[in-house]
Amino acid sequence: MYFEIRDKIMPNKISLQNDYPVIEKSDDLYNRALGLIPSVTQTLAKGPTQYVNGASPKYLVKGKGSHVWDVDGNEYIDYNMGIGPLSLGYAYPKTDEAIKKQLKDGYVRDRNDGMSEYTIVGYASVKRVLKLLLPYLKLKIRQAKLALKVIKQTPGGGKRYTPELLLKLAKEVDQFAKLNYSKKRWR
Repeated sequence: MYFEIRDKIMPNKISLQNDYPVIEKSDDLYNRALGLIPSVTQTLAKGPTQYVNGASPKYLVKGKGSHVWDVDGNEYIDYNMGIGPLSLGYAYPKTDEAIKKQLKDGYVRDRNDGMSEYTIVGYASVKRVLKLLLPYLKLKIRQAKLALKVIKQTPGGGKRYTPELLLKLAKEVDQFAKLNYSKKRWR
């Protein structure tokens, strides 16, 4: 009697997936990485060797909220949440929009030699940064002024390049090579 009532009231049943997901592409990438990448991943704590083969993803292609997908198309719930830093989940809209907005202006990249590179995107951003830096430049000041001159002459707002303007801008851009030439560099 109890089971009849329970089954009518609570028709949900628990079923377990006893088969591991297909991970052929993951295994191909893993075997390729064995000879190329130490620990076959960038972070040992999240690496494929930390989990049962096939029970968790080896290589992810995307994430949304608490879910991730591997290169084979299998969907998983990421209980580890990237080992902690993803408290908002993957692809959180406000975070994504803030990143996209910043990338429109540029980004900073640290190189292996200890230097940092700032990549600036778009004429308006380049112009704004160069104008900010100009008073502080001791080296490359002529290059910065030339860049501002080229930007000023570049058509915007739907204007088109004429052959004459294109030739004039090409000649201005060629000046960078002369300004950057260093005899010391070629010794």
